[in-house]
Amino acid sequence: MLRAEVTQAHVLPRTISDVLSEASTAGCSRGPTTTYAWTLHRQTILVWRVKDGIQAPMRRLLLDQLPRGRIFVKVIPHSNSAAVTVIACTSGGHLYVWLDANFPAPPFSQQLFVSADDSSNGNAGDAVICALSAATAGSGSSLGFMAVIGTADGSLHLYHGSQNGIFPKQFHKPAPAAGPTPGMLGAFGSVVKALYSEAFDPLHNVQRQTASAMGALQLHLQPVDGSRWKLFVLTPEALDCWLLGAVGGRHNGEQLLWSYNLHGVLSVAYKARELSILAFAVSSGSISSGTAAAGPTHQQSQVYVWTTHLGATSRSHQHALSCLTLQEGSTVPEFIPALSSQTSSHVLSLESTADSTYRSWQVVAHNALSSCLLLSPSGSVLEWMSEQGPLGFLGSSPEHLAISCCGPVSNGVSNWLLLNASYGALEFKPSAAVPQGVPEAAGDTMTPEQEGAALEMLNKTVYLMLKEYLAGCPYRDLAEGLADRLARLSVFKGSQGRQLLVAASSSLVDQLAKSGTGVVSAASLRGQLQDKQIRHDLMLAAFQSGQVLQQVSPQQCRAVLEHAEMLAAVMAVLDWQRDMEVAAAELASGVTRTQVAAAAAAIQAAGILSGEGNAGYDAAASPGQHWEMFFSRPVVSMPALFEAIVMEASKVRAATGSEDTAGWASHATQQLLGLSGLLQAAAAGAQAKAAELAAAMPDELYKHGSCEPSWLSAEAPRAAWRQLAQGCVQLLSCLLQPSERLQLVHQAHLPSFEALLNTLRDTIRHSTTPVAPGVREEYAEAASEHGPALLATAEEEISAMGNAGILQVASEAIAAGEILQEGPAAESVVQLNRALVFQVERVAQQHQCHELLYNTCDLLLAYGLLDEGRLLVHMKQEVQESGGQLSAGSFTYYVMQRWRANGELVRLLHLGQQGFQQQLQQFLSSHPALLWMSQVQSGQISQAAGTLATAADQEQVRVRRAQRRIGLCCDAALTCIGRFVRQQTCQQ
Repeated sequence: MLRAEVTQAHVLPRTISDVLSEASTAGCSRGPTTTYAWTLHRQTILVWRVKDGIQAPMRRLLLDQLPRGRIFVKVIPHSNSAAVTVIACTSGGHLYVWLDANFPAPPFSQQLFVSADDSSNGNAGDAVICALSAATAGSGSSLGFMAVIGTADGSLHLYHGSQNGIFPKQFHKPAPAAGPTPGMLGAFGSVVKALYSEAFDPLHNVQRQTASAMGALQLHLQPVDGSRWKLFVLTPEALDCWLLGAVGGRHNGEQLLWSYNLHGVLSVAYKARELSILAFAVSSGSISSGTAAAGPTHQQSQVYVWTTHLGATSRSHQHALSCLTLQEGSTVPEFIPALSSQTSSHVLSLESTADSTYRSWQVVAHNALSSCLLLSPSGSVLEWMSEQGPLGFLGSSPEHLAISCCGPVSNGVSNWLLLNASYGALEFKPSAAVPQGVPEAAGDTMTPEQEGAALEMLNKTVYLMLKEYLAGCPYRDLAEGLADRLARLSVFKGSQGRQLLVAASSSLVDQLAKSGTGVVSAASLRGQLQDKQIRHDLMLAAFQSGQVLQQVSPQQCRAVLEHAEMLAAVMAVLDWQRDMEVAAAELASGVTRTQVAAAAAAIQAAGILSGEGNAGYDAAASPGQHWEMFFSRPVVSMPALFEAIVMEASKVRAATGSEDTAGWASHATQQLLGLSGLLQAAAAGAQAKAAELAAAMPDELYKHGSCEPSWLSAEAPRAAWRQLAQGCVQLLSCLLQPSERLQLVHQAHLPSFEALLNTLRDTIRHSTTPVAPGVREEYAEAASEHGPALLATAEEEISAMGNAGILQVASEAIAAGEILQEGPAAESVVQLNRALVFQVERVAQQHQCHELLYNTCDLLLAYGLLDEGRLLVHMKQEVQESGGQLSAGSFTYYVMQRWRANGELVRLLHLGQQGFQQQLQQFLSSHPALLWMSQVQSGQISQAAGTLATAADQEQVRVRRAQRRIGLCCDAALTCIGRFVRQQTCQQ
């Protein structure tokens, strides 16, 4: 939307947001200290002060009739009071004046001119008014204005208004057409005079003798002192300058200072066969060649003229910005070709002609820099500055409505102002005011000044986006071009600058505002964490919209995303702990104070670990301070939480068996449940945030930051899940009550086992470096370590369901195909679907735990829940995913191998008739003694004969080898017997 450094975003007032999106006419007017914006809605002019933002009071100025055609509006803020004068004039010649729009008084209204086509309505027919300009007039507490109106016939009318009334005056009327054609002698004299002027008068082709007789395209009224003004009149052929005095004042009168042959000069300069003048702007003060603090100030004004033309040989229009310099005391402006800039219309998708009905080109000159800003009717924003030369394209949006130059800011240089229908009034720095002289360091490092400027830019961008977000306005486009602005500060020059972005993200996540010396309450803490999450999300949005993440390494992009996930994990832990405390206090089912205490102990330990190395942190502080430290620094405290859970779970495991009491086992169970629930809440919060980021970012960008295993798959999280899972296995044998065993497996053992498998798989799949020793082995052996305990508990649960009659009721309901919403049968089906055996089956299938999956299907078959087809379903799904080709590590291969080893050959060969003929023969290719039977079964008789012969040959070879082994055994036996006989003989 805007590729510039936005410094302020003034939100639109609530009453104007919907109106402005449909506005065809809008504008901004700069005053000495403030800027006003306005728009026309039907027959009401809405005016508000920009800096008041969303709470700005609205001034509603009602017209007595609906204007048709173009309307000219000028808002004039006064420097000596809060008053604001509004002048409006329709193209049909109806004038409205509100001397002070702050008061709900009717305007001065008068029909000044009448259209030739429709004398009864000045709003219809041909346009009578073609231009309007106004400025303040008066001193002290008096309110006054000076306005000039240009009509289509080329006349200029002056209106001097104050509290005493409005005084009109026509000071320019084009001369009538020339008289009869002069005779031969007069014509000869004219030619001689023209040749003399061209030879000896350098201003002959530049300065005109009289003012232009054509209607004005644009007027600009510039105060000279309290009683005089300069009026610049732009027409299709010339640029005129008048000196005006107040009506009845000390300098009463109007004087044409000069008339510049603008069309002729530019046509020659650009060698144009056609040239159209679109708009212009005049700088209001002295111009310097650089920033306000650099270089000498030249007492001159600059005139910027925006034109479109066709070259002598070109077929497409070109736009050109021409710069004219007006020195103090000079007679005519001077055209500076070196400061002019041309651009092709099709390059920037600009219009070749302006829309003269409602929206036209806007040009604004900076009041202190040699720079100007342009806005096309379609919303393209261009900037020109003398140091850069060519026009700079700052973005395009149909919602760009008006531009202006706002009042001076803290550094003394005025900012540009852009009025947008969605984002409000955006202040952004001129390119000439952006610090270009920040000292650069040698090599790939950054200077402290560059680091400070980069961090300030990031913080300011996030602040502006937050302001728009809180107002319910769009905010992402405020960060457009952020990468380019950071690049100018050498952020992407080396690793130091890129790491600065990661540090900024980490600093935002780990900062926590603290008021007072006491411990922050949970409600206050959550509010602060939520505010921090919003700010970090906005920083991520700025990085994404500003094309910043693409400039950093995948590891650094991953780190920034991890900060958001860690913050979400901490917030999830806070919510989980609060819910658990409430449930324990209300004696909710399954939640005990022991679980809450165990989780709180882990959080306290993590707070102590995260505070180590922090200046001023006391490890012997109160538990509340440790708790607060944990939530204050998510980037540090989340890894510390894994370490704390490992320590707490190790304590429970170390005490297992030391006390042979059922009460101790129940207490240890509740501790593991609390630790597991805490870790599950943190992981769930982080995973939910990761899914949110993946959905919000383009696939390429998210993959750029997902090149390595997640931080949830590091060694510390794996160790935490491992300790919990092993602690559950160790504790199961000590529990006497089946309900306690089921609770432990459902809520702790199975989730820990599944999470451990997920982290191991993620590490193996996404590691860009060699996987640490033992990871692959642990992933392959985890099922054999935990599977028996899970299956034993699952069988115990199914058996209990059978004894309670749940299996029979659920099986009958499923067999009948009924969809039940309530009743005993529906409850039985729900309980069966939540059975542990089905969850174990799901985990085993996802992680290719073949033995565990096979045993789970056997368990389901043994209790009549499913038939043998369940096993075939898993095999067919695998075959479809692999494209029909099996690997030695596939589940189908495992099943075939297990049936062959167990001697279940009939079951094995029957797979050929169940849709696995290709896979079966692939498996039996190394077993010819069985392969030929499968080939006969499938009708491959000729292949079966060859396979059978091969099997016979192999059998003969095995027989001969067996005979040779038998002979060797006999020889060895005879040798041993002979040696034994000789020993016995010798002993006798």
